[in-house]
Amino acid sequence: MLIDRYDRKDIAVKVVGVGSVGTFCTVTLLMASERDPLFLQVKEARPAHARSGAPARISGYLGTSDAFDKAIAAFSIAYADQTERDHAVFKKAVRSGRIEVQMEE
Repeated sequence: MLIDRYDRKDIAVKVVGVGSVGTFCTVTLLMASERDPLFLQVKEARPAHARSGAPARISGYLGTSDAFDKAIAAFSIAYADQTERDHAVFKKAVRSGRIEVQMEE
């Protein structure tokens, strides 16, 4: 139901890294409105690939401590910060002409 709120706008086939060579991978741009994008990566999974576990078992494994929650939050913030730094370097390379881009109208 969540995906039904979006319109598919673009799909790019992605060349994947060492552990996933030969598997199908795309990045998809979905839009709910002009200012509401959602980017999804879709990857083919091979046998022995992680699967969603049973929520009760995962909860039991994690226990009552909030250590996992804090670790995920810290990782998320660090990842977002790195993404912003990477994007700034990318924009600088575009402005300097080191990377050529094409804009669609």
